[in-house]
Amino acid sequence: MVSAPFRVRAIYCFLAIGLGFGSCLANAAAAADLGLPPAPQFADNKEKQVEWGSGWYLRGDLGFSKDSQPPINADMSYSNSSSSKSSWSGSLGVGNKINAWLREDTTLELTNGMNAFGETAAKACQTGATINPDGITYTPVYSTCYGDQHASLKRGNLMQNAYADLGTWYGITPYIGAGVGLAHVTVAGNIHYYDSATGMPYNPTWTDGSGSHTVTWDKTYTPKSTTQLAWSVMGGFAIDASDHVKIDIGARYLNSGHLSFVDSVTGDTIKKQLVSKQLKVGLRYMFD
Repeated sequence: MVSAPFRVRAIYCFLAIGLGFGSCLANAAAAADLGLPPAPQFADNKEKQVEWGSGWYLRGDLGFSKDSQPPINADMSYSNSSSSKSSWSGSLGVGNKINAWLREDTTLELTNGMNAFGETAAKACQTGATINPDGITYTPVYSTCYGDQHASLKRGNLMQNAYADLGTWYGITPYIGAGVGLAHVTVAGNIHYYDSATGMPYNPTWTDGSGSHTVTWDKTYTPKSTTQLAWSVMGGFAIDASDHVKIDIGARYLNSGHLSFVDSVTGDTIKKQLVSKQLKVGLRYMFD
């Protein structure tokens, strides 16, 4: 038989275990009332998307140029010549600012026609004929004629340009740059002869023993086009007009290659460099 003291001790042990288990349940319930701890936060490993507009810009410019004289194709050497030696140009382009110091753009530029004028050397020209006393033969009548020459040149340049921005002070950023590309050049012209004695165009009509004659030496040249290497150097400064707009003012030296033609009198090949010294003003619109 189990003694009484032993039974008492056993009851005490069961009570202690029960109380301890109840305490554990109470603590668990309290924890449940407080809610579970928040879920752990994990870093978002997705790369940030880069916006298309970052660093990109559009530009437009107007330019005024002093140009080398375009060549005059003539049937003979000219005694004197003059040229407009100036032109206007317009360009559009798209570019990218690579970093705080470097940027690049691609531009398409068109110029209005440059013009050159010249006068040929004197040339004897028949303006008529007179009947001789025998009433059968004729004597030619000559005068002195000159030819007025005109040449026009049109040019389009496609250029890839690179620039170094030299820092910004009070919203003004000076820069230097260089470009290389292609120049498409078209030259056309004509020559019209006139009688120096009368100032009239040389296209006389007369009749002699061999019949009726109409003479003209006027000529229109077939347009000549060429595409060749072009290069440029430039410098200027940009002014911050707003967060997205910059006013660009600069100067540029542009070499659009050369044109050549053969002088029909001497047989020499004459080359003319196509050089422009430009002043340009434009706008750049930054996308960001």
